[in-house]
Amino acid sequence: MAIEISNAHLGPRPRMTFLSGNTALQSTQSQPVHSDADFDHPQIPFALVVNVPLITMTPENGSTEVWLGTHTGSGLHVQEGRHGDRASGRIIADQLDARRKACPPIQPIVPKGSIIIRDLRLWHCGKPNLEGSTRVMLAMIHFASWYRNPMRSLFFAIGWG
Repeated sequence: MAIEISNAHLGPRPRMTFLSGNTALQSTQSQPVHSDADFDHPQIPFALVVNVPLITMTPENGSTEVWLGTHTGSGLHVQEGRHGDRASGRIIADQLDARRKACPPIQPIVPKGSIIIRDLRLWHCGKPNLEGSTRVMLAMIHFASWYRNPMRSLFFAIGWG
């Protein structure tokens, strides 16, 4: 289903060039609100992040906070740092304040095994896991086939005797 949505949104034959896990351990701290597109990028859709929670995500165990609609008009002009900087991708405080007044963020409950798809440019942040159980989700990025993405995923096969 995620591949079909990526095909429809990004054009034919998108490439998955990033595959990882995202784990929230018990914590009381939030990530700064940021965009994963902390580099010069097109203002049209070019990449989708696909997340699959391996347990039900709730505000109590750190479900990701998302700022709906921020993928449009997002760019380096709303970010504190540049690619490679410690603050890279972090959204400027006055931009957050203005957006919060217009459309506050949400922190949804997402059932285990669901598929979450968001534009790479969307503002978001990891929230505290106050529950104590480890919250894990898979993370994949699908890039449009036309986008100049230098990332590559390598897969290895290991034989056991």
